[in-house]
Amino acid sequence: MIVLPWILAGLLLFLLVLLATPFVVELDTRTALVELRWGWVGGFRVLVDDGPLRYKARVLFVRWTRPFPLGRTSKQDKPTSRSTKRPRRERKRMSSARRRWLFRAAWKVLRATRVRRFHLILDTDDVVMNAWLFPLFRILRQRGLDVDVRFSGGTELAFIIAHSPARVAWAMLRA
Repeated sequence: MIVLPWILAGLLLFLLVLLATPFVVELDTRTALVELRWGWVGGFRVLVDDGPLRYKARVLFVRWTRPFPLGRTSKQDKPTSRSTKRPRRERKRMSSARRRWLFRAAWKVLRATRVRRFHLILDTDDVVMNAWLFPLFRILRQRGLDVDVRFSGGTELAFIIAHSPARVAWAMLRA
């Protein structure tokens, strides 16, 4: 009977650590990196090589690499006749109070997101548009953002966004 409180305390501590472990979304067009990871729990990465598109996944201590299932992998869908389809049910309209709460909660969750790195070099292939964007990007660069307009071609985007389940829960409770 003395062991049960220690087991419960261990499980509670484990859940608290899971809540504090951040989700990280990383994208970099220069190195063709697309990755989603959840701290030490697991991750998912898209591998863009000369060969076919593949993904690499990791959950705790298990890792595997597989090709992306492009196209249909399941059995061919049989066309259904109109007589076998069920009639569509009318959807209830969401009340304005619920819609307002959802918007407020989504806004707070978005504001709880941490952008660790943001890098953008933009070339629209239109010299006039680039000339219009140049002063705007200059102001944004003075405010600390890593943005730039390039007139010689080539667009780059790189960002790292972190979000933890605890911040999401706290933002939802505050909404």
